[in-house]
Amino acid sequence: MNLNLKGVLACGAVLCALNVKAQRNDYVINAKGDTIHCEVSSSKYKINGGKSIKMKPDSIREYYRSEKDECFRAVYREKKSKAEYFKVLEKGKIMLFEGITSYAGGFSPMGGYHGGSSSTQWYITKGTDTVKEVKNNDFTMFNLFGKSHKARKNDFEEMISDNADVLAKYKAEDKFSFKQVRNLIHIYNTGEPFKEK
Repeated sequence: MNLNLKGVLACGAVLCALNVKAQRNDYVINAKGDTIHCEVSSSKYKINGGKSIKMKPDSIREYYRSEKDECFRAVYREKKSKAEYFKVLEKGKIMLFEGITSYAGGFSPMGGYHGGSSSTQWYITKGTDTVKEVKNNDFTMFNLFGKSHKARKNDFEEMISDNADVLAKYKAEDKFSFKQVRNLIHIYNTGEPFKEK
């Protein structure tokens, strides 16, 4: 192969790689509903290489990070007055969100150290920005005063009750796992079972 042709092809490959890296499709949606294409980090966004701006739920209601293909939305948990960002797992008539709570480790009364832990909570909503917790894997003392398993199941059933097919599937399978909840919400929203990426 001609040396000049190799050089041109190599330059073209480098330019394509740089262009793909530069084409981030991050965005934020502000409180007015305007979509702003920008560069998003974990808690800040930057427009056209400008100054980093801290994201706050009262001014930025949603953001998307293309690098991790993650969307986060500001929502209110029941009985909470401040909005928080939760990861969006399912979009549609019923929205499914994920929150992670981390607990610090500490020293036990008997001596010794126990490591920290984390728990996952799933929240749902339909037509509002206030979410209800439907699933969690929190078995710590902090969850003793949370909603009962039965109350969360009732909230979930109420949310899907206007779709007879999904409700019948839920009752027939008689499961309430994370996987089952996500699959039923996906079917409710799209008519198709959920497929892992």
